[in-house]
Amino acid sequence: MTTFLVLSRRYWFIALASLLVISFGACAAQNTGNSNNSSSSSKQGSAETSVSVNWYEGGTLHRATVSSWRSATYGNKLATAADFLTATLWKGQLKSPDDFDRLKLKATMLVAAIDDVATVELTASLDVAEIASGIFLLGNDLGP
Repeated sequence: MTTFLVLSRRYWFIALASLLVISFGACAAQNTGNSNNSSSSSKQGSAETSVSVNWYEGGTLHRATVSSWRSATYGNKLATAADFLTATLWKGQLKSPDDFDRLKLKATMLVAAIDDVATVELTASLDVAEIASGIFLLGNDLGP
């Protein structure tokens, strides 16, 4: 019984935090409309393009806790978020360079959502993968 209460409290907290994150995601999605123009103009140089092609590589936070997530670099968070997305909602969907651009936008949104949950002090021992799963289940704006 005690184990059930601990687990249900944990999942209730993830659900509540995910709802807060989803509302943040809706606001962030409205603000990304302005950033799309600047990102497309920044792809003019071939050196910039080759650097941005590998943004999705090197994620190491797949089994990390929120405590580890908090201290990780943004690049590591972004690559891990991309891995989460390509293993679930985006599986088999990356067929063109434009798909990678859309994936980067969605991975950025997922990083922001997990970062929001990570600001709550009680989440330090939670697994980042569990939080991402909760966000996937409760949100609908991270798919292709």
